[in-house]
Amino acid sequence: MKEGGASQRCIVELALSILWFAVVIWLIARTLGQRGLLDCLEPMTPPTSEAPGVAVIVPVRDEEANVAGCLQSLIQQTYPAPQTRILVIDDQSRDQTHKFVAALAEKHGRVELTRSPSLPPGWTGKSHACAIGARLAGGSAWLCFLDADVRAESEMLTSAVVYAGREDLDLLSLSPRQEFKTFAERLIMPC
Repeated sequence: MKEGGASQRCIVELALSILWFAVVIWLIARTLGQRGLLDCLEPMTPPTSEAPGVAVIVPVRDEEANVAGCLQSLIQQTYPAPQTRILVIDDQSRDQTHKFVAALAEKHGRVELTRSPSLPPGWTGKSHACAIGARLAGGSAWLCFLDADVRAESEMLTSAVVYAGREDLDLLSLSPRQEFKTFAERLIMPC
């Protein structure tokens, strides 16, 4: 009886190992198949003529670990500074996010901090914060929504606005380059 149980356990372990191996092969094939799927946005030079206004909306909630890096990368954009507004909408943070953003807003006039009111019925936090930011953007020709954990390369806004104008686009979604530290992250994340 013991031999039969051990044999069955070996068969189950072998089947699970084969299944796991098949999943890994499928994930690798999927990853390789998606390489080059998205166009790469090449760095471009800032427009020399009248640049359209851009409002970058950053909804934040308890982002004290991320917000400073995100905002510094936005402040360092090559897009014409007078045409850029950075609107940070603090969605009821319980940490020091508000203080970090307020300190940056004092130093840099383009950074504006707004604390969102309580959520109306039927709304979720990030959607509500983004809607508030869009209303505050006023006459900006372009709205750029960005998460606080993103670090924008200095040409991001310039390249996005120039590309969208050249291609006559009304909407452009960018997929950021992911920073992977482990093989498992590379295996699981698409693109």
